[in-house]
Amino acid sequence: PPMLILHPWYWSNPNYIFQSLSNNNASNISQTIQQTFTKPPSLGTRCITSTMLNQKLYPCSKTNTTHVNVTTSHDIMNALNQVNYNQTRISPECDCWQKMQTCPIGSGGPSANYDIIETKDILYDLQEFNISDWIVKTEYDLEYLMKRFGGFEFLLRYMPNDVQLVNERLINQIINITNPKNQSSLSTIDATKIAPLFRIFPPQASIWYNNKGWPASVAFLNVFNNALLRGLLLQNNSTISVDNYGITAINHPLPQSQIEIDSDALQSLAAIQLFTAICVIFALAFIPASFLVFLIDERITTSKHLQFVSGVKGITYWWGNFLWDLTNYCISIAFCVIIFLAFDIQSYVSGSNLLCLLLLLFLYGFAIIPLMYPINYFFQTPSTGFVLISCINIFIGIITTISTFTLDSFDDEPDLVRVNNILKKIFLIFPHYCLGRGLFDMSITYQTNAISTKYIIGYVSTSPFQMNIVGQNLLALFLQGIIFFIFTILVQYRFFIPDRGCIHMSTNIKSSNEDNDVATERERIYNDSNNTSNDILRMVDLVKIYGWLFGKQFTAVKQTCVGIKQGECFGLLGINGSGKSTTFKMLTGEISMTDGNAYINNYSVIKQLDKVRENIGYCPQFDALDSLLTAREHLYFYARLRGIKEKNISFIVDCLLKRLGLTLWADRPVKHYSGGNKRKLSTAISIIGNPSIIFMDEPTTGMDVRAKRFLWNCILTLTRQDQKSVIITSHSMEECETLCNRLVIMVSGEFKCLGSVQHLKEKFGDGYTILVRTNIDVKRKDIIDYIQQYLPEAIVKEVHNKMIHFRVSTNVPLYKMFSILEKGREELLNLIEDYTISQVTLDDVFVNFAKMQQDEQIIEQISNQENHYELMHRTNRIEPT
Repeated sequence: PPMLILHPWYWSNPNYIFQSLSNNNASNISQTIQQTFTKPPSLGTRCITSTMLNQKLYPCSKTNTTHVNVTTSHDIMNALNQVNYNQTRISPECDCWQKMQTCPIGSGGPSANYDIIETKDILYDLQEFNISDWIVKTEYDLEYLMKRFGGFEFLLRYMPNDVQLVNERLINQIINITNPKNQSSLSTIDATKIAPLFRIFPPQASIWYNNKGWPASVAFLNVFNNALLRGLLLQNNSTISVDNYGITAINHPLPQSQIEIDSDALQSLAAIQLFTAICVIFALAFIPASFLVFLIDERITTSKHLQFVSGVKGITYWWGNFLWDLTNYCISIAFCVIIFLAFDIQSYVSGSNLLCLLLLLFLYGFAIIPLMYPINYFFQTPSTGFVLISCINIFIGIITTISTFTLDSFDDEPDLVRVNNILKKIFLIFPHYCLGRGLFDMSITYQTNAISTKYIIGYVSTSPFQMNIVGQNLLALFLQGIIFFIFTILVQYRFFIPDRGCIHMSTNIKSSNEDNDVATERERIYNDSNNTSNDILRMVDLVKIYGWLFGKQFTAVKQTCVGIKQGECFGLLGINGSGKSTTFKMLTGEISMTDGNAYINNYSVIKQLDKVRENIGYCPQFDALDSLLTAREHLYFYARLRGIKEKNISFIVDCLLKRLGLTLWADRPVKHYSGGNKRKLSTAISIIGNPSIIFMDEPTTGMDVRAKRFLWNCILTLTRQDQKSVIITSHSMEECETLCNRLVIMVSGEFKCLGSVQHLKEKFGDGYTILVRTNIDVKRKDIIDYIQQYLPEAIVKEVHNKMIHFRVSTNVPLYKMFSILEKGREELLNLIEDYTISQVTLDDVFVNFAKMQQDEQIIEQISNQENHYELMHRTNRIEPT
């Protein structure tokens, strides 16, 4: 090891050093030594001519010593006088009530004069000071903190006659012990009498040092030796230049033994192995997080649900994902192992360590992949889920591994050792920690075995598979994999959602003014519990309440009842938020029912969901398609899920492609499809497998007029020729008028009306619509006055440009309206260019019901605001005293 020069400037530069000459009558040599501190080359060997110290780091001042006289303040002098400091040399006492020394003014004595010497140090003159009192009571002063590491005290030398007295007394004591006359009794030297004799001849100088500076004692002793050398030289020859003389103290560490070298190397390798483990954790944090991307995307696009509707079981879905993800993960860890082998890192690839490494990496994937699966339910964006979970994986792995590694270094603290052992057991629940700590312990065990084998004869190497090394990590990872996968399956089957029997709610949440057609249908469903009417779909008091677990409830569907026949096309109309899609989700099993039940082909959706899904097809509101697959590949995939025989799949797929007009696009990736072609493909998927009933959630959304007409024809073919039952949700009245045998209009989760299109027009329509087009804009008032004169029932709904829109009740016969308008064309001098009379459309009926929902929402908002204001008023009201 290299030599180390010992000097007092390691800790502070400059230093705050003190010196004290206890008596002005001290020996000449003491005074001479003291004077060398303030004359060149000052302290130590820093400023001698051929110094061994780096002059850039430790420069010397070119100026002479500067003496500074410090005046003690009046307050300090008063405090010192109160404790009689001049006589006792004891300054005001400090206290430690606040768990730290707190000293009053005057503690430590008066202000000391000082010199700024050539080494740029501050040299305090503590003559007539109590040095111990000054040091103790100024220890935590910011002026001296970590700057004061030593000083010198020169004591009074006693005269030779005192020495003679000590020698005589000591000789007499020794004679008494050795006198033969005293052999009969044990003779001893009384230590209490001898000790005072030595105290009258104390050392000539005392060197003070602060042991917080580890070589301070040697460094300040060397400073004193230099001062003594120069003092003796000047005493013998006062004209000699002492700048060329100095003593340098050098520490030459003993060479280490080989076992010490190996032990130090093991400690250095520990940090390297920790860094290696962290790098592996970092690299493998992203791989399991990347598996979330596809899962979140499948869930958000409802592709996952569509697969379940098509026949996939929950355990099959997750087991397939797990095997595929684990296979991809194994490819990644194969590259990781290849890197270790390529660099021949023996700590990981030698002997049994290679097997241990493979098991650690594999079981880490086995544990953490199923841990990722339940987390996908917390994210709506794949990219967000990937980034956040990657960061969490890195954070957990690094923090847990580093924390236990850091605590390992405090093995001499019993409390910290106990805490460390507890943390090591707790952290085993994290796969990230099991991997990182396992890699670290495995490598350290290898290094320890290598060193011990060299020095211990017959040493038996420790296996990394021992339970207290890596064995517990491997066992924990294996158990975690099983537990996390079971937990995923339980979440999929809603094991943690309370049974409907635990739900307490009002049994009657339907509207009190229910339409008679809706009430009649409800009674029919209630009275036909055995389904003698052969409804293919029966909804019985279907209810969905969101937020019932957390107190704030929102009822999306309110006790809906309806029965649908085979071959019937049934429409659900309603604005956004009316409950259409929620109803579809309950009927297809995507979400659970809060209350009620539904039966498809007499199979209960609650108890026989697998049987129900064998009989239904589903076209979701948003295209549940994989952008990288073609239409043909999609249909092949879902045909296999439906259980169609392999020999028939090709023929069925070709027929569906032709039937839906997708033949030209059959082998192109879906990402290149237009919105209309995507909806056609979604429709084809819902048809495949010959289901009894097909649910279509807004099937023509985003399609042009031609594509809409084409798809309408396909749906009509399904109902009229194939006798399939179709349930559609839509905003388009034209679509419902074209396709639906019956329909309902949903408002705030309730069925407001039920029946055929013509029935609803007649029942809820306001009568007839008259559209009159005029020749001259300025004469519109004359036309309005004329029509309202002869047709008082006519109400002006809208006036725009040359068009006037009237609404007339059904009480007015059609012939009367025609005769009045024809007569008006003659009497008004052809101001009426033409006119049309038509029955109120379904659009008008729908708009009226839509306004009901909007009005209810406005009323609810106003009511909530009023309740809020009332609460605020009650809170802020001041009662009279």
